[in-house]
Amino acid sequence: MSDAAGNYPRWRRDGKELIYWNLDGQLMAAAIRSDAARLDVEAVRPLFEMRSPGGGVRSFYDASRDGQRFLHSVAAEQAAATPITLVTNWPALLKKN
Repeated sequence: MSDAAGNYPRWRRDGKELIYWNLDGQLMAAAIRSDAARLDVEAVRPLFEMRSPGGGVRSFYDASRDGQRFLHSVAAEQAAATPITLVTNWPALLKKN
């Protein structure tokens, strides 16, 4: 199927393809044909580029039954912390005005 390493394999729900993520960041699909005695890989094709969310996440994507739609988790971007202003003794400030 691959002359390079692949990770996170998933069978398409109908069993016609094995989908996996390669080390170049591509989601790949390998068409599978099988009968009682054999399992043959017919074609391997890239689907699209997909980044791992990192952090040791092992299940970061899944495919629909027909392999036409994908669900992919991504790492949330961390926004810079917004400063907070704490006003103490505010009733006294109201009396001054």
